[in-house]
Amino acid sequence: MTIKITWFIFTLLFLVLCCCHLYLSTLKVTPFKNKCHVKTINGISLGMGEFTAELNTYINNKNTSNKLLNRLQAFGYLAAALTAIFSAYIS
Repeated sequence: MTIKITWFIFTLLFLVLCCCHLYLSTLKVTPFKNKCHVKTINGISLGMGEFTAELNTYINNKNTSNKLLNRLQAFGYLAAALTAIFSAYIS
């Protein structure tokens, strides 16, 4: 009987972790908004527009990557929870 309780505790733990990663997959870092005025020195631009575009591209890539990785981890925890339930059933 204690082994079944142990498996159910693991099941609950895995389901909580699954829900946490599903929540984390919905979070995003907001894009950078350039509030500085681009200044030129002797006709040479300081390139804040290019920097902002590249930084926002990086942020978008990271958001996509974090979403995918957190969903994969949530799926892994769900599979572990189902395995724990099955183990409790066959014990």
